[in-house]
Amino acid sequence: KKALENAKYRVFASHWAADSVTSDYSIDNNVFILPFGPGISVKNNIREKKKINKNMVKLFFSGVDWERKGGEIAFNTVVALNKRGINCELLISGISKLPESIAKSNFVKSYGFLDKTNLRQLEQYRTLWETADIFILPTRAECAGIVFSEAASFGVPVITTDTGGIGDYVEDNKNGLRLSLLASANEYADAIENLVKDPLKYNSMCENALKIYEHKLSWEAWQRGFKNILE
Repeated sequence: KKALENAKYRVFASHWAADSVTSDYSIDNNVFILPFGPGISVKNNIREKKKINKNMVKLFFSGVDWERKGGEIAFNTVVALNKRGINCELLISGISKLPESIAKSNFVKSYGFLDKTNLRQLEQYRTLWETADIFILPTRAECAGIVFSEAASFGVPVITTDTGGIGDYVEDNKNGLRLSLLASANEYADAIENLVKDPLKYNSMCENALKIYEHKLSWEAWQRGFKNILE
């Protein structure tokens, strides 16, 4: 509270975080929202999204906390999709040690924790984004999430949860879908199946992701916003 009171400008990465300043600390002036950019360079990103591969849909999950990030729901979503005849792979990064039953699944490819300061591992992480058709993150709690900015920078649609500050990064039916915190794996599977079977909607989400990235989820957008605050 002392830090907030001493500050002239208060800048946060999501409305959820900014709202806490008012509700928890009774400060409502000079509070600004500037979403974070991605945690990787986007200089060489693929700018034109390829069509989704219906023969093998690649879902990407990235996070270091399997439980909080909703890993079990993501896994069961892919189980449900495969049972429906929609061939899917689940690509996983960030988890040092997966539950054994999941790691042994023939449709799971785990790459462990990838260190972005290691050039080889960074390139592997970038390759996962380039390979991914859809990013899935049924997270249980999230104040912001630079991973969503990364998804947008690669033009990858997101299926995630409507919680915390995610709404500043994933605009419903534009660059992805935000499902209820109570949504089951079958409901995630429904959302993904509908997207796979509707190439026009899928392509629109890919295009919107790139536009939203340029407009507000890039570090260049953050710099423009911060400059405006200072001016």
